Amino acid sequence: MKANLLMTMLCACAVSVCSAQWVQQTTPTQNNLKAISFYNNRIGFAVGDGGTVLRTKNGGQTWQQMTAPSKDNLTSVTLLDSGIVIVTTATWESSPLVYRSEDAGATWLKSVSDTRNFYAAKTPAQRLFSVSDHIYESDDAGKQWAPQHDLNNTSTYTYIGFADENTGMVAGNVSGAFTYSAEFVRSADGGKNWYNSFVYNFPNANGFSTMDFVNTDTVFMFTNFYNRYSPGDSCQLIMLYHFRLRPGISNLEWYFKTKTLVPGFRDRLNACKFFANGTAYTVGDNGIIYNSSNYGKSWKPEYTGKSILHGIYMISESTGYVVGDGGLIMKRDSVVKNTPIRQMLPVKLYPNPAHDKATVSFNLEKQSKISVQVTDASGNIVTTRPAIILEKGTQQIILPVASLQRGIYQVNLISEGVVVGNSRLIIVR
Repeated sequence: MKANLLMTMLCACAVSVCSAQWVQQTTPTQNNLKAISFYNNRIGFAVGDGGTVLRTKNGGQTWQQMTAPSKDNLTSVTLLDSGIVIVTTATWESSPLVYRSEDAGATWLKSVSDTRNFYAAKTPAQRLFSVSDHIYESDDAGKQWAPQHDLNNTSTYTYIGFADENTGMVAGNVSGAFTYSAEFVRSADGGKNWYNSFVYNFPNANGFSTMDFVNTDTVFMFTNFYNRYSPGDSCQLIMLYHFRLRPGISNLEWYFKTKTLVPGFRDRLNACKFFANGTAYTVGDNGIIYNSSNYGKSWKPEYTGKSILHGIYMISESTGYVVGDGGLIMKRDSVVKNTPIRQMLPVKLYPNPAHDKATVSFNLEKQSKISVQVTDASGNIVTTRPAIILEKGTQQIILPVASLQRGIYQVNLISEGVVVGNSRLIIVR
């Protein structure tokens, strides 16, 4: 009986070490962050309110505040290489703009303005498009923009994206007599021609929330149960497929089929990412990062916080970033690997139970770069201490825990993406 219990405890420990987790990053701002993008695994930018621009050069370990292109709120960020950055603005005081930087956010130049909020995106081959009152294209890395298509002046578009070099979509809401309803504009010839959707193919009159491609003929879209002209607290997930152009009243229109995957999703969702293997993520106002492994048919929370989450960028199916209110950046990384029990460092915590602070004590056999991570009973990361280089010998790290609620937590020592030691900590109040 004791042997079986021991084996169960060892297996549980191995599972907790192997699982990927969302880790909060340290950022230099309290401004709300709205969008994030990466050029490669190390170089990325996050943007948000008040012209906030943050850059990382080390995969999110540290974030640097860059020059603000303006005081306006930023809506999207697009990277062409490690230096050329495109950001877009939303403002009520002046015309929304597209800004371009050639020096990784140190200086900015205006490149185009219009009357509605701007959003921008690129094709896999780095061709640039943006959307406001028109759909624009740039063939010189964002220096100049040419209008390609006039948009409906009763609609508001908040998404632009491309499945490949030819297939792109702009999506948003059209204002009706009583509420907003989803609609899109689609191109299948690389942005030369754009045609409106046949809105009666949608399963209902829900408004648009967010969407993503998995291929040129399959789109996953979250719609919102609007209360007149205000977003509701619930969304619906539908799949759009079998797109084909047919003659409409005055022009060609995109007809399509739909399938409702989730009739009611109790959150106001703001961004999503879907992969061809069925992996998917979505975030919203409830502060939850949701994950699916079956193309969105079912979801489970991977992280639960208090901040509204606005944007997501996934580098792969297992590694990515989420941004939200209060300067929040979360990173998901699966590089934390299992370490055999015999290699784990003995970790002592005192006092334990703890109230305001706890001392983490351990011994290193060689110089190591160590970070400290605290997770709750559900595996959510509740606090972290950035990695520091420690010399060989006995180490003591003071861990503030006054903000933690009463309960049982796990303190992990992490070196080079591997949990090298852990111990349980009890918080009393």
